[in-house]
Amino acid sequence: GSGKSTLVKIIMGLIEPTNGDVLIDGNQLKNIKYKWQKNISYIPQNFYILDDTILENVLFGEDKTKLDNKLLQEALKFASLEKFINQLPEKLNTIVGPNGKKLSGGQLQRLAIARAMYQNTNILVFDEATNSLDKKTEEEILDKIYKLKGSKTIIIITHNYKILDKCDKIYKIESEKFIQIN
Repeated sequence: GSGKSTLVKIIMGLIEPTNGDVLIDGNQLKNIKYKWQKNISYIPQNFYILDDTILENVLFGEDKTKLDNKLLQEALKFASLEKFINQLPEKLNTIVGPNGKKLSGGQLQRLAIARAMYQNTNILVFDEATNSLDKKTEEEILDKIYKLKGSKTIIIITHNYKILDKCDKIYKIESEKFIQIN
């Protein structure tokens, strides 16, 4: 409730600031918004799930004829989904049901993570993106996220400070102030 998600949505260009400008490499975000947004994969707290297959939920509107199978497998592995999917009779063609009804909350969250990883962007924004995962899976995915340091910009929004222990910079929003902790 302090504005963490709102701040990141402003940085991503999803909402306009009420005053001032957001600058990206000296350019006003409003002038380069679409180019900027193509660099970002966003895993929100509440993600949208299609009443379709696992594959379609990972691709999320991408052209299936241009499927990059290697990237898909890497995304599924990153999200710790490959073992689960391989046990399903229909594998990637398994229908998840309305709002992902046929999957657990953790499986759905991992599906959203796989979607973001398949986009293969330079900036990853995780907004409470591991809160539905069991402790072991959360630690496994966080280890993978931390290994991306240096190759991607990673923004993690969380109220759980333990998740942030390997982050280069930590900011806290408190009483409408933006405070750098480390």
